[in-house]
Amino acid sequence: MLTVTAVLPVGMGSLTDDLVENELRPVLQRVYSGSEVLPKAFDARMSQMFSLRMGIAYRLFREEVDWEKALGESQSQLRELTKQIEADGNLLLAENFGFASEIAIDVSRAVLEASRSEGVSRDASVFLKLNYDDFLSLLRIEALSPLTRQNVLEITRAATFLDFAIISVALYVEEALEIPRDKLAELSVCLRDWAQLYGALARELGIWRQEPACVRVGSRLQEDDARNEQGLANSGLQDYLKGILEEEQSA
Repeated sequence: MLTVTAVLPVGMGSLTDDLVENELRPVLQRVYSGSEVLPKAFDARMSQMFSLRMGIAYRLFREEVDWEKALGESQSQLRELTKQIEADGNLLLAENFGFASEIAIDVSRAVLEASRSEGVSRDASVFLKLNYDDFLSLLRIEALSPLTRQNVLEITRAATFLDFAIISVALYVEEALEIPRDKLAELSVCLRDWAQLYGALARELGIWRQEPACVRVGSRLQEDDARNEQGLANSGLQDYLKGILEEEQSA
């Protein structure tokens, strides 16, 4: 469960300057300075992102951070960032960032509740030190149906990409990360797509049971985006995942 929660947004208040400068920013700079489309650039660094993200989760876990409180504080911060982006005139980025942030927080709250009901102890934090290859090995030996195993893998990837996309925008707004204009436009689309996938998989796996809502901060989602988001939750996930894979392969 802990591999699918929003880690970087939740830990925004605990990210030290050294961590941002020495670990996060170098990875993100390579992503946005390259010529690859962002989904491929993120995918190429999945292992590194996974380890970095789990390392931050491990620190938060060991420091006994109040995750529920941190989620509330992060939600307020992210909403303020959304308003700032909107005030700066980038309305589409504001819409997609606000939507993605709310999905990340909502699903993370559901994961937190599930972890409590399952009685996850702090001794379980040792598993957060696993690297991506270890995670894949564990996933292969778990007694799961093939579809569930694939969905767990996909939601972990979606959560990881969404985490780094959200923190990318936060650092960009704070002028701590340079993102070229074309990459920023691409990132906006990725935020929407990864949030949709993350929410759909969370519902498919029974983690997140509430009806998806179109979150707005000062303006409305485009009607087609709203319909797509609702349709994702209600339509066949298999077909959607197949479509995503085909799009990435043809990109």
